[in-house]
Amino acid sequence: DESRRYKLPWSILQPQPKPVVGLGRARAKWRFHCVDLGDEPSEFCTGPENHWEMEWSCTRSCSSSSSSSMRWRTGHLNVTVSLNDAGCCKVQLQALAEECSQGPQLLCLGPQVHLCLEHRQEPLRAFRRCEPGGPELVSEAKWPMEVSTWPDSNDYIRAWRQLSFMEAASTAVIENDSRLLGGVSVTFCKELGATPCVIGIFDVPMDLIDAHQLRLRTDDLLCLRWQQDSTAKTFGGNRQVLVETAFNALATSGSHLCCDELRKLAEFTGFDGDEEAWRAEYSSLCQELGIQETAGLDMSSFGKLVNDDSEQGCYCSNAELIDLIEKFNRHVPGHGPGSHEPNGPVWVAHTTVESAEKIGDSLQVRFRIREAEGAGIMPPPLLGNEPVPGFTIELIWLPQTYHYQMSALADLPSSPALVKDLILLGGTNVPMAAFENRNKDLSQDASRLGLNDS
Repeated sequence: DESRRYKLPWSILQPQPKPVVGLGRARAKWRFHCVDLGDEPSEFCTGPENHWEMEWSCTRSCSSSSSSSMRWRTGHLNVTVSLNDAGCCKVQLQALAEECSQGPQLLCLGPQVHLCLEHRQEPLRAFRRCEPGGPELVSEAKWPMEVSTWPDSNDYIRAWRQLSFMEAASTAVIENDSRLLGGVSVTFCKELGATPCVIGIFDVPMDLIDAHQLRLRTDDLLCLRWQQDSTAKTFGGNRQVLVETAFNALATSGSHLCCDELRKLAEFTGFDGDEEAWRAEYSSLCQELGIQETAGLDMSSFGKLVNDDSEQGCYCSNAELIDLIEKFNRHVPGHGPGSHEPNGPVWVAHTTVESAEKIGDSLQVRFRIREAEGAGIMPPPLLGNEPVPGFTIELIWLPQTYHYQMSALADLPSSPALVKDLILLGGTNVPMAAFENRNKDLSQDASRLGLNDS
């Protein structure tokens, strides 16, 4: 079907290094810096242990010579693709609210790993910088080349901020210096106002930020992707089924959880002590539950433990139980190491960092999504006050020069009058009488202008 054929130039796909193109065959390679937010800072996989080898042919849309190794690992992931003539690849078309022609949105390489063609093709349309609660600056801002004098510093700042952002965003996407964050849980809430939108918040551990040299600053670019997996669909919010499935995922030796099996739950919820500390914790836990240490926890005791939100319990939310099941998922078909990507479309949204604030041991990142950026077609499971797990976020940071420019613009309103006049008016409003007495010391005249030493 010619109407379903799309040309994807290598300049958009951005393989590294350049693809090797031969007669009837091409070979391309991509490299991703992946960071799972649930991993320890010391975990980092590279080389053969973190390499996907794939072949796209006319008979198979996407195949791998080592599908059992196709799993997300923190570190440098190398994806090598061999594409035969007339070969097929898995592409998701862009879902648009209005009726118009669709184009490719994602090139699917494997579980949680995609190339977002939408922001690579049109970064300025995908990433639209907006003031909180205000109109989009693209349509409202004056362009500096069209203005000879600026009556107000705010107009000047808005115009140059938008122009600088457009240049920085285009440069950042072309340079393709990004990080792929996996295992992200995002909390959404609606914000009513002149421009209704959805506020999103997620946390990044500070130790991972230091280990992977992550930069999360205002206006840095975020490409959010979420795909409802079959685990969440299977349980449908039924907590009792979740608890039972989580118990079975941990129990490898029978109908009770022994000391070593329960430690997996403890470490999943934050326990980081040594063997001796865990033995003492396990003994205390068995006493509180009224069970023998040698017998372990049965299903009922496990349910009490994960449903108890007191200091003595180990409460797990539904989202955390799903994460636990997917981590130790022997009893959940179609998930875990070696499993393929869940079926169904991937929800994609583009936005920018609104704020990044250090809270405890994490950096809390806040962003907002308007209807034009994806909020209008958000899947219903995302619209709640509970953290939603399973997000993959591509973090694309803007050049450092952009942040220098923003700092300089922020200082403009408090600058001396002469500086503001020179910038906004192209001259000065200081009366010439201030300069007429040439015999007067120049430094004394300049002091009238309110300049600092520099």
